[in-house]
Amino acid sequence: MKTPQNAARMRILLTTMAILVVASLSAFANLDVFIELTNIGTLFAFILVCIGIMVLRKRDPGRRRAFRTPLVPLTPILGILICLYLIIGVPAIENGSFVRYGGLPTATWIRFVVWLVLGLVIYFLYGYRHSRLRSRDPHPASSPPPSAR
Repeated sequence: MKTPQNAARMRILLTTMAILVVASLSAFANLDVFIELTNIGTLFAFILVCIGIMVLRKRDPGRRRAFRTPLVPLTPILGILICLYLIIGVPAIENGSFVRYGGLPTATWIRFVVWLVLGLVIYFLYGYRHSRLRSRDPHPASSPPPSAR
């Protein structure tokens, strides 16, 4: 039976497990790996925020906002380009071979994609199983189907 006490206990248990996993990993893993993953994750999130600013400004220009980003779309576009530079760097060809100036290492990209895919799988599986829309009967027994109305 689902009670508020059981839900609170489950949240505490899951939080404790997450803390133990992160603490264990940080005790044995290379700190640079965590720093690079934090960098790419934060920069990716900021790119999504910049895109969201432009989309919301276009779709709902009259929405009341506590803070308005100045010079839209210039500011979000510059934000996206700067973040991409920090993530990717500047590609160049020197002496016939490809080199990159700046940016994050390829291993960080691979780790990021793995974490992103894992997170999306968990997110969508949880959402599918706990969806209120999916659990609702579209045609309850008390009301006739739409074609009979």
